[in-house]
Amino acid sequence: MKKDTKLLIIKILRNVLKIFYIFPVKKNVIMFESFEGRQFSDNPKYFYNYLLENFGEKYKYVWVLNSNKKINGASSVVKFLSFAYFYRLLTSKIIVSNLGIEPFFPKRKSQIYVNTWHGSGAYKSQTLSNKMGNTRYNYELRDFRGKVTDLYVSGCKKYSEVMAESWNTDLHKFISTGTPRNDIFFSNDMEAKRKEILNKLGLSEEFNYVLFAPTFRGSDFRSHSDSAIGIDVPTLLECCERRFNKPFKMLFRAHVGSDSELQNNENIIDVSAYPDMQEVMIVSDILITDYSSSMWDYSFLKRPGFLFIPDLESYLNERDFYTPIETWPFPFAKNNKDLQSLILNFDENTNLAKIQSHLDSLGSYEIGTASKQIAQLLEL
Repeated sequence: MKKDTKLLIIKILRNVLKIFYIFPVKKNVIMFESFEGRQFSDNPKYFYNYLLENFGEKYKYVWVLNSNKKINGASSVVKFLSFAYFYRLLTSKIIVSNLGIEPFFPKRKSQIYVNTWHGSGAYKSQTLSNKMGNTRYNYELRDFRGKVTDLYVSGCKKYSEVMAESWNTDLHKFISTGTPRNDIFFSNDMEAKRKEILNKLGLSEEFNYVLFAPTFRGSDFRSHSDSAIGIDVPTLLECCERRFNKPFKMLFRAHVGSDSELQNNENIIDVSAYPDMQEVMIVSDILITDYSSSMWDYSFLKRPGFLFIPDLESYLNERDFYTPIETWPFPFAKNNKDLQSLILNFDENTNLAKIQSHLDSLGSYEIGTASKQIAQLLEL
């Protein structure tokens, strides 16, 4: 379908949906959506859990979820684009989503839209900051979403600045709370959480785990390699064992926008279907990623991390970066030999210093109280 036709349909739908204005906005209803109903996860999940724990039945909570899974404490669960979805979308007082608001949504003046997004830091450029997304269609969607966003959750000062420009959203709408999903990393019972999550994932405590979590690359994401996108897994695990004196296995997690086709074997465990990335990071002793904002989240655990970027030149040509890759929290390697060398020569003090320098340079807001601060700003 041509972009002009899509825009026309969106504008027509925006007017048609105003029929729901006959129903009043319900002041005690909060609607949550993560990846258009694909998961109960991410920032909306963590903010929801905070509200449920601290406010209980004071509010009614609606979740957008395309599966038949029941969510503890939710008054209702609706499927994305169902009739019930449209009704709840147009009658909930507060809407919390980790994606830009749907462009067909004719937000009412009394409604509040909170965009938590699904990452922070300032790494790969977003849609309208790169060559792939620089189109009139995307600009129109961006301008609409920026105009109707009321609060935009931010994990750091640099993130607020680049996203305000990229999404044409007033900088004052960005709130310096940190991100709800990262509050968990400031918990005092991390070891207990780790054991609980290992049990949920069916993982043995006998092993340490290196998490490989690459970012989204488009429709050809899985075409780079049949095995973890070019990583020499056996040698990688051997290097981890030599440096840290413990047996290792790899956890592989594909981006939510990509299809996971990796087959489990005795050394590689595919955890892509597990919806909570923060919990996967808690049980991971090492992170290997590329351009993913998971590096921002993982940096708060102060554990070893490495960037494997054999496609750096082509990726730079397509997307570019908001900040120089040399300033990111973890060192990078363009090939297996360099990655292995980084692991074998890992120094904890150097790692901690690089992480802290990165957090300071981006102006981190993360202190473990994001959900509480957002609730206060919403006067809940």
